[in-house]
Amino acid sequence: IVTTLADAFSPVVVGDVQIFPLPYFDNAQVRDFFGDETLRGIAACMRKVIEHMQRLFLPDKKHVLMAHCFAAGAETSDSESQMFVGGTGDVPTDLFSVFDYTALGHLHATQKAGAFARYAGSPLKYSVDEAHQKKSLTFVTLAEDVSVELLPIVPLRDVRRLSGSFEELMKAGETQPVSDYVEIELTDKA
Repeated sequence: IVTTLADAFSPVVVGDVQIFPLPYFDNAQVRDFFGDETLRGIAACMRKVIEHMQRLFLPDKKHVLMAHCFAAGAETSDSESQMFVGGTGDVPTDLFSVFDYTALGHLHATQKAGAFARYAGSPLKYSVDEAHQKKSLTFVTLAEDVSVELLPIVPLRDVRRLSGSFEELMKAGETQPVSDYVEIELTDKA
């Protein structure tokens, strides 16, 4: 488990792969670590961190970054509004181009983050606006080329939205009972 910025500069080597686990950090931690008060904004701080990591790259290894940040253009859900994704702004995704693969965490929807990174997403749905999401495990193969396979997860209980009158929904519940978590919109006037 890596919990400090300093730990991120001791990569974990597994076979022919160097893994750089980067915990969540705030800009002040990066300024303190490098002794550079000119570092302002998440883009400048992440650039500095990655440049430092790049100096540690072993030439005969693949390089993987594991990070907790909000990549520019990523899509949030209700359970992780942009304000709470780390509160530091967007990280430009081109910064990840020096790695063979970048595994990002925190956002619940599996998605690419630019051309160089990907969010695995959460294994379960944590808010009703995630009802449309297909949950999966991300299986990454680091060979000559990097390949990604999404292995579907089928939860014991799904999350979904239902809409209709009280009578319609009660009848549907009697004829087709389910044990999913639901958000119900009643269309009755009374």
